Amino acid sequence: MHARRRTIPGQHGIPSTDMPDDGYDPELPAPITQTMPRRAWSRYVRRPGRVKLRVLDGPEAGTEAVVDRTRVRVGRGPTADVRIDNDSLSGLHFELKLGRNGVELIDLASKNGTVLLGRRVYHVHVHPGDVIVAGDCRIELVETGDVDVEQSAEAREDGLLGISEPMREMFALLDKVAPRELPVLVVGETGTGKDVVCRALHRRSRRAAGPMQVLDCGALAQSLAESALFGHRKGAFTGAEEDRVGVFEQANGGTLMIDEVGELPLPLQAKLLRALESGEIVRVGEVTPRRVDVRVVAATHRDLRSMIDEGRFREDLYFRLARFVIELPPLRERGAEEIAHLTRGFLAEIVARDGVPVELGRDAMAALQRHRWRGNVRELRNVLEQAVVVQDEGVIEAGDLVLEEYEPRGVRLEELMRWGSFDQTHAELDRWLLPRILDECEGNISEAARRLKVGRKRLTNRMVELGLY
Repeated sequence: MHARRRTIPGQHGIPSTDMPDDGYDPELPAPITQTMPRRAWSRYVRRPGRVKLRVLDGPEAGTEAVVDRTRVRVGRGPTADVRIDNDSLSGLHFELKLGRNGVELIDLASKNGTVLLGRRVYHVHVHPGDVIVAGDCRIELVETGDVDVEQSAEAREDGLLGISEPMREMFALLDKVAPRELPVLVVGETGTGKDVVCRALHRRSRRAAGPMQVLDCGALAQSLAESALFGHRKGAFTGAEEDRVGVFEQANGGTLMIDEVGELPLPLQAKLLRALESGEIVRVGEVTPRRVDVRVVAATHRDLRSMIDEGRFREDLYFRLARFVIELPPLRERGAEEIAHLTRGFLAEIVARDGVPVELGRDAMAALQRHRWRGNVRELRNVLEQAVVVQDEGVIEAGDLVLEEYEPRGVRLEELMRWGSFDQTHAELDRWLLPRILDECEGNISEAARRLKVGRKRLTNRMVELGLY
């Protein structure tokens, strides 16, 4: 069994002790023209982040793995945090998610299933001493523990807003990795602010005086992707009426942000890998390579490790891009105080821009804090922008907020199985399942209870709890 021990969540291949506190590394080139920004002072706090597993079956029986991370993926694939050489396991079989409310087990759409206490499970809470059956391999959750993590003790003023523990931890990581020449992969759901983090990495780097170029792979026509990356020579293809410089050359001496890198087609992934490894690019229609000096920062909302398991993303490119990984927490995991903090910050910006004094009513703030924020920080800002337009008398009330609750059910359930809590996932499943069962039973609750093998009173109480009765 192979385990990647991490003392910094989301980090790949770099022990925390390898980073000097002042960000200085004698092997790196000197700053281009400016002094590095002062690092925010920090503090250490304890939080859940350590898990110990023991394999009970097969040739690796008795081996143990200790991983310092809040999300631990187990499987036989190369991107698993705990690798077990057992053919009955999927490449990424299940995930353990550690939090202050305990440990959640999430099946990652495994082929042979995940079983706990004799039943196949998809998303449940587990405890030390539980034995998880993945395929035909038994794995014991031996113990969990806390770790010391560094958190920034200052609020950020460089476009990054946040006062919650997850964000302060991310700020501390950003301060450490920004001065390095390492490629960085920024991951998180849509709307969490990945582009803002990438720009902050550039501003706080030794390349800050150089250019920063952005390539959005999600909006890139596949036929033009190679030209956008590497440029082309006049006449190289139909429509190439003049020489063109690609983003690699445009970012020479600075930073290249490759946004939504998971959207790159496989053939182009191989060419990107070659450019990253050699430091050279070849324009379309040419054969002579050109040297480029670029730091690459990639971002995606896709689960690249799962894509590797499915054959849709190159493993070697992933490990080349993910020398350091920064995970952005979704807004729903950042707490009510964070929502209030962001709301005040965004309203202040809107008021300063438009010159229209606006306040937020107490009921409106409560509504914002209850919302699930599928669109995360981007959605919050959009809601406030709209509310400022429709409000009367300078006060935003709850009725002025357009909080969109609709979302495709399949997408919602898939997201919850990966990111949501135990209660959230089962509530969403019941909201989808119970009305359909009742329709099939023509509204007969007793018949629906018999089909579901539960008591009528229990079913009725559950429907009342979910607002379905």
